[in-house]
Amino acid sequence: MAGEGLTHVVFELEQRDGWPPHASERVWAKAMPDGLYRIENIPFYAPGVSFGDLVAAEGREGELVFSKVVKPSGNSTVQVIFFAKDRVQAVRDALRGLGCDSEVSEIDTMIAVDVPAETRYDEVFELLDGGFRRGELDYSESALRHDHPLPPDASKPRSMGLE
Repeated sequence: MAGEGLTHVVFELEQRDGWPPHASERVWAKAMPDGLYRIENIPFYAPGVSFGDLVAAEGREGELVFSKVVKPSGNSTVQVIFFAKDRVQAVRDALRGLGCDSEVSEIDTMIAVDVPAETRYDEVFELLDGGFRRGELDYSESALRHDHPLPPDASKPRSMGLE
């Protein structure tokens, strides 16, 4: 991706009980004429950011370090961990059918999902929450930008029990 005029923006991560497995995440971004950066891949661990967001970053020790989201894209980001590797591709295919892109992490049972602004989140939610209720996966709505009512038993978006 670097050959496509992209650079990395570093997101410093808060670790708790060994999660996430890294202290930072490097996300591909494109420099914009106004000095902002447009996120060009789906974040695996960085909370509150999605594909297409315009972000501010500051130079620190030779790297661009994320400081804030300036203009959200309207996309949502969902991180999914599967309890059985054989379910990963089937769920990715189903998500693709709903209009979502996904990327597989270095942890082969984890994916990051981009839910475009125009995609109906209720269908994505039904798919993922069904897998959660069957004990197949857990998921975190790390950047929920869709107008989606929470289920009756939830007071905030899912976070894989990490909050």
